[in-house]
Amino acid sequence: MRIFAKAKTGARVSKIEEIKESRGNEKHLIVYVREKPIDGSANKAIIKALAEYFRVPAYAITLVSGSFYKEKVFEIE
Repeated sequence: MRIFAKAKTGARVSKIEEIKESRGNEKHLIVYVREKPIDGSANKAIIKALAEYFRVPAYAITLVSGSFYKEKVFEIE
C-alpha cells in the first residue's frame, strides 16, 4: 500500500489525520510528530506513528521519497 503523507514536525501532540481524497490502494495523511527534522529523527517518528496507525511492524514501512521534504511517500509491505 502506498501512503502519501504531509509531515507536520514540532507538534504538541503526535497524531494522524486522514485526508478524504484517498483512493484505491493509496492513502493521503497528515502526520503530526513532536520531533524536529534533525538527523532523521522526524522521519523515524513518522514511521513509528504510521506503524501504530496501520498496526504493522515499523520494519514493514519504507520511505520511498521525500526524506528532506514535508511531502513524503511511504510503502507498506
